Formats: sequence, structure tokens, C-alpha cells
Amino acid sequence: MICLQSYCHESKEQTTLLCPDATGRTIEAIAEATALAFGVCGEALRSPDRIQKVSFVRKVAMYICREDTEEPLQVIGAFFGRNHSTVISSCNSVAEMLQNNEDLAWRIQEIRYSFGRENN
Repeated sequence: MICLQSYCHESKEQTTLLCPDATGRTIEAIAEATALAFGVCGEALRSPDRIQKVSFVRKVAMYICREDTEEPLQVIGAFFGRNHSTVISSCNSVAEMLQNNEDLAWRIQEIRYSFGRENN
């Protein structure tokens, strides 16, 4: 696998976007699995589109990336063409939705199962 690397300016650490973390998940793989689960083109998640369905799926993908990888917010945001504050907002939004939406919780759980993560 070819690793695309980015540089996190705050921590001065080199990070990777497409290489697996210790758990074997990548931001790209999570984005693709999330897009597939919701019936959206994976490339659309990285586009500047603000179409409601694409935006929602992008938020879910960001949430899963934040919860299930050790990547910093800046790296997650950069992958999706967004900044770190958008990632924070997206994660908070999805966390709030999860309190009342069992279908969303089930779909996120299915995505996590596809990577071998059964908890949370």
C-alpha cells in the first residue's frame, strides 16, 4: 500500500492518511465503508458539496474516524477537505443524534463490525 503522508503543524509529527493505524483502520477505509453503508459515492465525502445526504454521511464518517483512530483532528479534517473545527462540530452533532436515533447507532455499529470493532 502506498502511504500518503501529511504534516501536522501543531504537533510537528508526521502522520499518515492511508496507512493503517495500530488497529488496521484508515481514514480512507472508514470513509469508503461509511459511504457504502449509506449509499453515497466515497468521492463525494471529500468534495465541497453541501448536499444534505452527503453532508450527513461525511459527518458520520468523521465521527467514526475520530472515535476509532488515533489521527488528530487536523488530519481527519484534511482528508475530508475540512478544518479541525468542522470535525469537532460534526462529531458533536453525530453524538447528539445517537442519543435518540437507534437506526444511526445500528448503522455505525455495522460499519465498526466490518473493521472488527464490536464495542462502542
